Amino acid sequence: MSQRDFDYDRGFTAGKAERETLQLKINALQQRLTAADERADVLSPGSALGDVHLERLRQIDVENRSPVDDDDYSLGQLAYAAAGYAQGSVPAQQIQGCLRPSYWPWHPHWWKPGSPRRMLVKAAALILAEIERIDRAALKPAEGGGSTCNQIREETGLPINRPCKACNGGACIDR
Repeated sequence: MSQRDFDYDRGFTAGKAERETLQLKINALQQRLTAADERADVLSPGSALGDVHLERLRQIDVENRSPVDDDDYSLGQLAYAAAGYAQGSVPAQQIQGCLRPSYWPWHPHWWKPGSPRRMLVKAAALILAEIERIDRAALKPAEGGGSTCNQIREETGLPINRPCKACNGGACIDR
């Protein structure tokens, strides 16, 4: 008989090897579902990653700082702002009244200190905005001012363009 036998009451029945294969597939699917449930918990409000995501959405919706606006910050402003909030979360900074850092890239009214956790959430959301800005810049063609840096494109999984002369000379502004 074949690996699958026919039973008039139950229909096709699987042979031992096929049952073992099916059980392995079921186990793999159960593991994936468990992992997906755990990831859903990580993104829920109150979790660190969930709060960072919500802060990024707040920056876009409430502060009207869209990704298009972020694209204008090509001199590291988002990273500097993130660094300021991260530095401000340190207990010694909190004791000193959480002063705005001298390298703060924007008008002083945009400096909004809070609890150490809140400041780290803001810092992480700004880092996320900077990473997204870098990724968008890498996708733009060279004539539009985007990155042609092969090192950046390779790190982000993008196709390699023509050689970046600045990288070859060690002075690439995208690095």
